[in-house]
Amino acid sequence: MDWRVVVVAGVCTLAAVLLAYYRDQTRAKQRKDILAAPPDRQELSQWQPTYLSEDEVRTGARHQDRSHGREDVSLDQLKLAKKLPGGWASEDFITHDSRRAIADSPLVIITERMMDFRLLIPILELVHNQDSALVVVAREFSEEVVTTLGLNALTGKLSGLCVRTDETELYAETVGCSVALEEYLQAGWLPETVQGSCEMWVSDHSSSWIW
Repeated sequence: MDWRVVVVAGVCTLAAVLLAYYRDQTRAKQRKDILAAPPDRQELSQWQPTYLSEDEVRTGARHQDRSHGREDVSLDQLKLAKKLPGGWASEDFITHDSRRAIADSPLVIITERMMDFRLLIPILELVHNQDSALVVVAREFSEEVVTTLGLNALTGKLSGLCVRTDETELYAETVGCSVALEEYLQAGWLPETVQGSCEMWVSDHSSSWIW
């Protein structure tokens, strides 16, 4: 066989391999960019997060009453609740001068890690439709999740809080649900078994009380 034919065939084969590799890399980058992009606001027909800057939100909320007309709980009332280790993940969730965060009849979602705010969008739409508060309990939160939910709490767009604790199973037992697997949240699947509830939730920086 003519050596020139062999060379041409080899070059063509190499070009085809490089082209396939380039296409795979391009598709992978596109998928990565899609996952890294902010949520499509058009899909959020009911609930949309606040996209103001942190400074704008904090300046506007600095002198607002965030109690929503609800009285603070007394020490005697706290004695009647079940106290668990773990408190609010940010001061943004504080609703009263006692530095406590209070949520009435919240939907409670408990998971091990909450690192992507987009996983919460189906949950936020659910609580919006139910006109209820939301408590998210996890061992670990990303800064993005805590900041976004905290700023929306500051503006009154969200009633609820993030609670950081190592005792997720104990919390799940207390509010009558199971710990939500990350695969559930990624799929947007929220069976009733992962939806906890309680009459009232109170948290400070280190502890939570549940009725």
